[in-house]
Amino acid sequence: MQIGGFISSTNLSDNTVNINPEIVQQLSDDYNIESASQAYLFTEIFATENLTDPFNIAILLIGGILVGFGAR
Repeated sequence: MQIGGFISSTNLSDNTVNINPEIVQQLSDDYNIESASQAYLFTEIFATENLTDPFNIAILLIGGILVGFGAR
């Protein structure tokens, strides 16, 4: 199953996400996220150079805790 996921993500996808242009504009205006619909993960939050920012670390930790307890 992992081999199939790797093959499909590297050969069958252009690694872009098609989302509503109004949402892209709102993310850009309200949250300064310019990478919407260009990558699977927002580079403003998930890029490795942003992991030194305490705010981003807090957002990721709090989100992970909420998802973890929500899945219980």
